[in-house]
Amino acid sequence: QGGYTVPDAFYRELVEARQTFGVIRQAATVIETADHGELTIPAVASDGAAAWLGEGEQFGGEEPTFRRVVLHAHKGGALWKVSDEMLEDSAFDVVAFLGRKLGESASRLENSAFVAGEVDADNKPEGVTNKATVGHTASAPDAIEADDLIEVQASLPAAYDSDASWYMNRQTAKAVRKLKDSDGNYLWQPGLQLGQPDTLLGRPVAVDEDFPAIAAGAKPIVYGDMSGYYVRDVIRPVVKVLNERYADTGEVGVRLHFRVDGDLVDVAA
Repeated sequence: QGGYTVPDAFYRELVEARQTFGVIRQAATVIETADHGELTIPAVASDGAAAWLGEGEQFGGEEPTFRRVVLHAHKGGALWKVSDEMLEDSAFDVVAFLGRKLGESASRLENSAFVAGEVDADNKPEGVTNKATVGHTASAPDAIEADDLIEVQASLPAAYDSDASWYMNRQTAKAVRKLKDSDGNYLWQPGLQLGQPDTLLGRPVAVDEDFPAIAAGAKPIVYGDMSGYYVRDVIRPVVKVLNERYADTGEVGVRLHFRVDGDLVDVAA
C-alpha cells in the first residue's frame, strides 16, 4: 500500500530501458548516490601553466582556477493504471512490461532535458546544447556544408578528439549523409560490422531526436566527448501501488518517481 524501493527484476528492466533510449546517458559520466542532498563537483575553469626556469630562479607559473558544479536531485515520475485483467493474466509478464515502458518514458523525459534543458534550471537537468561552446556557425542559416563540419571538428581541443562523437537528430543526419568531399566521396561512412556505429569524418555518430532541427539560430549538431556531461542518479526509484483508489473501475494505480540531475561539467569537452 505504501512506497517501496523497486525490486531487482523491475529495476533491471527500468535501467535497461533508460540506457537503450537515452543517448546522452549512454555516453555521459553517471554517478549514483544513495541520498538526495546536493552533490558538488569541482571543475577546472582554466588550466595552469608550467614555465622554464634558470638555475637558482624562483619557481612560478600560472595556477589553475576552479569552479563548482552542483548536481541536485530533480524529481520526475508517472502514474499509470493497470487493469485487473492484465494483472490476473499469468501469461503476461506485467512487471517486465511496466519496468520497460516506465523506463522508456523516464528516458524520454530526462534525455530531452540532458539535450536542451535551459541553463540554471531549478526543476530539471541542464542541457548540453545550451552549455557547450559554439565551435562554428554555418554560413547558411538553413543548411550545413561539408566545410562547416570540418570547422566544428577542428574547434574541439585535440585532447578530446579521440573520444569524441557527433550528435544530431534524424533529419539533420539525412542532410549530412548527402555531403561529399572534393573527390565525390561521402563524408558519412556506414559501420562495417553489425553493432558498429556509422562514422563522420572518422568519428562515431549518434542519432537523437531531441537535438533541434537545422534552422537559423539553432544548434543542430554537437561534436565532443560526452563524458564531460555528468548525470547524477539518486538510487533507487520508488513505486507506490494504489490498490484501492481505482477499485471501482477494476484498475490498480502504479506510481513511480525517480530523482536525477545532469550538467555539462567539462565545457571544453
